[in-house]
Amino acid sequence: MEKILCHISGAWWLLQGFCLLGLAIRFLSDLTAFLMLGVLGLFPIVGVFFRTFTRYKIGAQVGLIVYTVLISTFIVVVMGVLSPAVELALLFLMVGLGNIVLTVIESWRTFFHTEI
Repeated sequence: MEKILCHISGAWWLLQGFCLLGLAIRFLSDLTAFLMLGVLGLFPIVGVFFRTFTRYKIGAQVGLIVYTVLISTFIVVVMGVLSPAVELALLFLMVGLGNIVLTVIESWRTFFHTEI
């Protein structure tokens, strides 16, 4: 079960990171949006990469926690200011909740070395 969760969470974080990097390339003309989305997209990619090394596992998990807080704040701002369509708002909500759940489970496994 631990290996399956590890692969699913790795794919989840990588998918988000590459989607944010792709979105950053789309906003190449606006330097501020490009840098914000690019740096935000690098957080989960670097976190997944360093999570494979035992020595950097705690630091990588802290990076994923920071990413979860930042992306959750971004989701709240987008939903509050832009008032997206219902489908997009539900997608944002599911991504945000998925991030929080995965972060809690992985943090528990990383910091306490036990399975939930």
